Amino acid sequence: MDTPKKLYRSRTDKLIAGVCGGLGDYFNLDPLLFRVLFLILLAAGGSGFWLYIILAILIPPQPLPGQTEAPYNPREHIHEVAAEFKDSAHKWAGEVRQDRRAHSGHGRMWIGLIIVAVGIVALVNQLFPLPWVRWEFLWPVLVIIVGVAIVSRASQR
Repeated sequence: MDTPKKLYRSRTDKLIAGVCGGLGDYFNLDPLLFRVLFLILLAAGGSGFWLYIILAILIPPQPLPGQTEAPYNPREHIHEVAAEFKDSAHKWAGEVRQDRRAHSGHGRMWIGLIIVAVGIVALVNQLFPLPWVRWEFLWPVLVIIVGVAIVSRASQR
């Protein structure tokens, strides 16, 4: 007789606590679908945050290879989930710091130069009106240039 499939938080496919990876394993779906669902619920009033926290507390972690499932101890489990959240936050903060150091200020420099250039054109236009400067077209062009700079910077990574 087949043993029923159990729902666990994934130890291998996790970004925060392994809830989405575990749901993906259980339902044989891509965990990305669950991650997107939680983000949509988060954006639509914040329920995704609370649902994720509740599931992280209620769903036990996947047993390690060779380990039998330990009895559920709510206090220990909550401490374990809190430690996992803390570890994930530290990991993400370290990645952000490392990324900032690697790309220190290049994008900001270009955005600053574009803003200075627009300011100079606006000042010159106020002092000596330039018939060829049409502000209703300049702002969209500026937004496009900034967007292209951001996209090209992201694609270089």
